[in-house]
Amino acid sequence: RLFPLSLAPRFKYNYFHYLHWLKHLLERLGRECTLAVWQNAFKNYNDEFLMQILSEEWTNVTDSDSGDAEDQIAFFLSKLFPLLVENVSAGEARQIIETTPPFHQIRQCFPSPNVVRQITAYEALHLFHDGLALIAESLIDFHGKQGELIAYDAMLEKLVADQKKTISVAEFMSKRLLRYSSEPDEPDIFTAGLEVELIRGSEREVVTHVKECEWARYYQERHPRVGYMMVCSLDNANYESFNKNIRLQHTSTLMEGGKVCDFRVYAIE
Repeated sequence: RLFPLSLAPRFKYNYFHYLHWLKHLLERLGRECTLAVWQNAFKNYNDEFLMQILSEEWTNVTDSDSGDAEDQIAFFLSKLFPLLVENVSAGEARQIIETTPPFHQIRQCFPSPNVVRQITAYEALHLFHDGLALIAESLIDFHGKQGELIAYDAMLEKLVADQKKTISVAEFMSKRLLRYSSEPDEPDIFTAGLEVELIRGSEREVVTHVKECEWARYYQERHPRVGYMMVCSLDNANYESFNKNIRLQHTSTLMEGGKVCDFRVYAIE
């Protein structure tokens, strides 16, 4: 299953994501340890699959809503690195990200990220999740459980920084129910990467069973040590970011070898 991926918006979003991780690690570990973790993550990097994804036929598009990538990057740097962070300047932070996959390879392949193509969810996940998974694995290699929790904290901090617009419980449940009871107007990474059965739904709860998940397949095949942490561990916090009265229950996930992800999203008030 395919969906149209516009590269520019994802390029900018993930550039900010990687910068956020870099700053978080610098603040938690200091300059020397952070650079050692970062370099270790990519010391034996094989970009064959990444280059295969980038070498497929992409179509140039006019920059309608994506904005100028360079202006956005400059803004991100001014926001996260207005001053030295553990002796790392904005310029050095940019250099670190620019030499990190996938940004280095994207720069090599495209004069501008304003391109689009039909892509699988698995390919899209590799494009922008592989690098952070490698950094998380490197954190564990260097610092064990502490490293795993530092990676988790980086993701949680980024979730808070995203500042989703708060909506009512009824509106959230209505949108979720609609998503799983009808086909969307245009496919996206979720329709391409998930097979979901709607069990029941109301204004107070929506129960679904995820029967196929490309996130689970991708991480089980490529990053099994960090799959649950990188993908599933923040699900409840993500739902709460829409409304503090929303909760998630589940007892099984495909990521951990279950037959389904049994999601019950419900209201506590």
